[in-house]
Amino acid sequence: MAHKRLSRKPMSLKERGRRGLSLFLAMVMTLSLVQIGAFAGSGSHNSNEQIKQTNSGEFLYATFDDETGLQTGTEVTTPTKTTSDGVTLTKRIAGVPNEENTFDITLEVTTSETLEEFTEVGGANVVLVFDVSTSMDDTTDGKSPEQRGWSLSDTRWTALKEAASAFIDSLLPAGNTKNQVSIVIYGGSNPVYPFGSYYSGPNWAVLCDWTTSGIYAKSTYESYAVVCEDYAGYRYTGQGDQHSLRYDYLNDPSTNCGATNCQAGFRGAISQWNDLLISDPTSYADNGKYTIFMSDGAANRSYSNHNGISSDSVVSRTQAEATNLKSVHSGMTLYTIGFGTENLSDYPDYERTTARKVLWDKDTAKNNNLYEYGYYNPAVDQYFSASNSSELKIQFENIVKRIEVATEAWRVTDPISGVMIPDSVTCSEFGTAYLGYDQKTSTINWNLLKDNTFTHRTESTSNGKITLTTLTALLTG
Repeated sequence: MAHKRLSRKPMSLKERGRRGLSLFLAMVMTLSLVQIGAFAGSGSHNSNEQIKQTNSGEFLYATFDDETGLQTGTEVTTPTKTTSDGVTLTKRIAGVPNEENTFDITLEVTTSETLEEFTEVGGANVVLVFDVSTSMDDTTDGKSPEQRGWSLSDTRWTALKEAASAFIDSLLPAGNTKNQVSIVIYGGSNPVYPFGSYYSGPNWAVLCDWTTSGIYAKSTYESYAVVCEDYAGYRYTGQGDQHSLRYDYLNDPSTNCGATNCQAGFRGAISQWNDLLISDPTSYADNGKYTIFMSDGAANRSYSNHNGISSDSVVSRTQAEATNLKSVHSGMTLYTIGFGTENLSDYPDYERTTARKVLWDKDTAKNNNLYEYGYYNPAVDQYFSASNSSELKIQFENIVKRIEVATEAWRVTDPISGVMIPDSVTCSEFGTAYLGYDQKTSTINWNLLKDNTFTHRTESTSNGKITLTTLTALLTG
């Protein structure tokens, strides 16, 4: 029997996420090894007698001609092998009692890697949700444009653009046809004077509709120097004729939509996922689903029961919207990024606590001994924190690596013995792990992440003899 090989390749697209899993695969195969010219005869060898262990620990097993009883071929298997990427393969062979040329072969594949997501997909759909509240024009150390020391190159918005562009470059490289990105922005209505009622304009907008083009996705935001129109003049940007982002997308001529309605951001994400479901149902079903929600402050606006703007119940309403996102679009992974939110003060408005209840995941709350106080959003899968531009870029890189790992499925190939050439192979499938049989290479292929647990049975015929191959795989955490 030739050695099994393990490699990572992009696979067909169907999500099945798992957190913190190690990979364990056990395959038990019974193969009848016969040479091309061998026909049914009076076998005189017990397959247990056909196996010998060498001094180096390898197992040597031989096949015999059924008619002549002469040895016709050998295969060597190494008990344990470690690949370059840290995957350990252990292979064991045992004879089948009272059978000649038939062996039970067990292949165990293990890895010590612990991945945030084990998702078998061949592509990823990602909605990026950007906070464009007025504070995004502040520097990462909190200086507003009116303050001494403010610099356009040091603003949170500039840092976000740079980090998002690096993320998009990784996810949507040249020639990409599978991964897609959409970008949603959100602000929050402020009271409009002199009347004092909340601004009635939109609190979220689509900045970039679904696209596979990284160049196009970046072009939708890179030219905007600031988010607030008050700072769009030459004094701040050096550009006297360009409007701000909110002016163009949220119809905001000043700070009318400069608050933080995180619920609006989640609502915009839901809308984009709804659109993708209708416009590209194949990609929606096959690709991994990810929403990356970013905020630099505490939620302070929400939608009232009548869809008006309110400053009440912002946490519960935002959490409910995030939960709705994952309920309506099952299989969604929700990542959140707090940009400077850990530097917020809880006096007098509990801003830091509010931000944590919107952005934190359960594990972050537990690690900070705040789980029992409810300092988390139940819908969030993982929270990332950044306090400056370098950290923000690193966190976006961390997220894209998780997505890239999730889009690389593991493939196991089982080459049929060199002394067996099947006339035909037919396969009956249980679960979705089976990929197919390659007649050119006499190789059976499985995808380890296609299914959580499965059993696969392959039936092949070699010169009138039936060979059954059974694969049992288990993914454990």
